[in-house]
Order: sequence, then C-alpha cells, then structure tokens
Amino acid sequence: MSQPDAVSVQTVTSGARETLAPSIIKDSESDPVLARLRSQLAWYSQSAQKSKRWFTVFKVTSIIAAAAIPVLAGFGVDWLGSYLTLALGLLGAVIVIIEGLLRLFQWEQHWLNYRTTKLALDREHALYLAAAGPYAESKDARRLLAETVEDLLSRENQSWVLLHQDKKSKDSSAR
Repeated sequence: MSQPDAVSVQTVTSGARETLAPSIIKDSESDPVLARLRSQLAWYSQSAQKSKRWFTVFKVTSIIAAAAIPVLAGFGVDWLGSYLTLALGLLGAVIVIIEGLLRLFQWEQHWLNYRTTKLALDREHALYLAAAGPYAESKDARRLLAETVEDLLSRENQSWVLLHQDKKSKDSSAR
C-alpha cells in the first residue's frame, strides 16, 4: 500500500465534526478537471499577453504619430520642404488606421477580460489546492471546482459575445 502525501489527505477536526480536505490526485496530469483548468489558465494567460502586446504597440504608435504632427507643422518645412503636407497627411492617415484597428479588434477589452478570467481561475485553483473557501466544506471539492471553472468560462464567453454584438450593432447604426 502506498503512502499518501501530506496534501492528498488531511483531516481537520473541529469538535465532534470531521471534514476531509479535497483529495488531490498525486499525478494531477491524469485528472481531467485539473488538466482542463491548467490548459485554460495557459490559454487565458497567453491570450491576455498577446492582446496587451497588440494594444500597446498600436496605441504607442498612434500617440507618437499624433505627437509628431505639431512638431512637423512647426519645423517640418526646414526638414521636409515640399513633402511636409504629404508627411502630415500620412501621419493623420496612420492615426485613423490604427484607431480603426483598435476598435475593430478590441485588444484592450480582450486583454482586460482575459486577464480577469485568468485571475479568477488562479484564485479557484489556489483555493482548491489549499482546501479553503468553498472547497473546505464541500463533500465533492473536485466537482465543485469543475462547476466553478466551467461557470467562469461560460461567463467570459458570454461577455465576449456581448462585446462583439455591441460592436456589430454600433457599426451598423453608424451607417
């Protein structure tokens, strides 16, 4: 008979009542609930980073282009000569294109939504592993974890759909 590790089985006694902490499978790779949680944590982390990166790159570029317009308007004749008007027009076009892309792809909103969901999943994972919060008193902590994770994912998916429906209705009303 193998020896259970300290995390797998803990008995907490308070008065006449005894509560068992969630039984954590020693080889958590074989646990489909934890495997799904880990894969979703990785996906949300990576997607949040990617959305943040795209948003930041385009927003910084837009800010630099906007800041360059008054500088060129003041000193550009000396630097660019007859190409000044073209340069100012191109900078304005770059800003319009970037702002259009930011609105179209909504990287900032996705970044914030993905990060929020990732942090909520992290919290549930930590509570589950520590047998704390709702998992401390649960008769089936693993099932509660699965339901909570799926509820978080479902809410994030609904938020994503609403975000894109709002964008679609705003775009069609602008026509």
